[in-house]
Amino acid sequence: MKKLAQPIKYLLLLLITCIVLLYPVPETGSNRNILFLAILLLLLIWKFLPQVKHSYFMPPLAEQRYPLLLLFTITAWMFIQTTLFAVDRAESFNNLIEEWMIGGLIFGWLTWNLAKITNDNTEHSPDGSGLANIGSLLITGITLAAFAHALWLFYHQIPIWQNGGAYPYGSTPYAQRDFLSFPINLAFIVFIADIAGYISLKKRILRIPLSLSTLFIIISTAAIIAVHTRNGVLSAVAALIILAAATGHYLWYNRQKKMAVMMVAAPLLMINIFAISTINTDSRWAGFWDTVEVATDIENNRAWLDSSKHPYPKTKNGDPVDASAYLRIAWITLTIEGIEKHPLGYGYGLGAAGKYIEEEYERKGFVSSHSGILDFTLANGVPGLILWILFSAMLLWSGWSVFMKGNPYGLLLILMLANFFTRTVLDGHFGGFRFKMFALFMGAIFYLATHYHYSSKKYANTD
Repeated sequence: MKKLAQPIKYLLLLLITCIVLLYPVPETGSNRNILFLAILLLLLIWKFLPQVKHSYFMPPLAEQRYPLLLLFTITAWMFIQTTLFAVDRAESFNNLIEEWMIGGLIFGWLTWNLAKITNDNTEHSPDGSGLANIGSLLITGITLAAFAHALWLFYHQIPIWQNGGAYPYGSTPYAQRDFLSFPINLAFIVFIADIAGYISLKKRILRIPLSLSTLFIIISTAAIIAVHTRNGVLSAVAALIILAAATGHYLWYNRQKKMAVMMVAAPLLMINIFAISTINTDSRWAGFWDTVEVATDIENNRAWLDSSKHPYPKTKNGDPVDASAYLRIAWITLTIEGIEKHPLGYGYGLGAAGKYIEEEYERKGFVSSHSGILDFTLANGVPGLILWILFSAMLLWSGWSVFMKGNPYGLLLILMLANFFTRTVLDGHFGGFRFKMFALFMGAIFYLATHYHYSSKKYANTD
């Protein structure tokens, strides 16, 4: 039985990698469920394997305890809100169980345990600190699975381009653009954290050569531009700003001033690349602010209600509005109105905004406001928003604290949270496959960030 431990470990890694690869692809739910059941079965077998030894870790740190306490508090408030204040208690309870408990907490718990089982850094670390530069096989596997969608995108777009005409920005091999944008951004975040972790700490996150990480940053940057989503660009820019500030401060604090300047300059250069490329390839940016001014006037401009009866308005310059931006901003305005009317929450679920608009304006078929943070606030009330902000702030503190102690996963934790928080402001990400993928990544990252010993030693690159 003991001989089964190593094969089970690698099989678990393979299964979770396949799940991340399949998650954004429509109509793969039954395949993913089978893979999840297989993982649970293997975890059960692992539990009863005799003499399975785990690497020695420090007891849970304050950086772990406080965020978990706040997570428990958020969950408790959600149940209280559903019981006392939800408009439709049954639907709110079902969404709470499916999206938050299973899609968030259980999925995070799953990769938390996989990170614990599959970690082998301590076995290879020169001083037994458990923070060598070899990286995590689990993070490597799920990151490469997410990155595969960037390759899939170019495999679809480049032949179209070769057949003549302009480059097909926004054309996708499956589903809508944001289905690819989200996993590509996740991979981009891990790659930049891996390179920055090595430059700052001489410690790695990924189990691949540095040259490949660098190449994959270039490819994923191009893919973020090619998939043609504004929220993908803005969330990448937000992560790069945080990266420059965090690594620049760390290096300056440790008297590596030239390296600090370089680590600030490199992300700023990438931000300029994003800005120039997206402005030149996406005409929607040109009239964005004029569209904002028109879209917030939901009483006089009612195309959001029914565009067949109420035509899209013109901007103050007489130009047509950007329909996508107009609808998103109008829906956000309506959701803010709903929060004012239901400060203690409407009931948990990604579709809280749709339910509110259906009730108030008899407009059916609508789901999200396309701002996840507003969906979350309307669903869980202002207390839920306050708790989420406190939880996010505590995670940021945890990541910053362990990063300053020499743990590269702390930097990854900060960047992953910055990426997700930015996307939730700009799109509906508190449910569905996006939230589940975020939970799968965060469970593993949070474990690796808060369970390591710390060492001031910096190990040489083995690329």
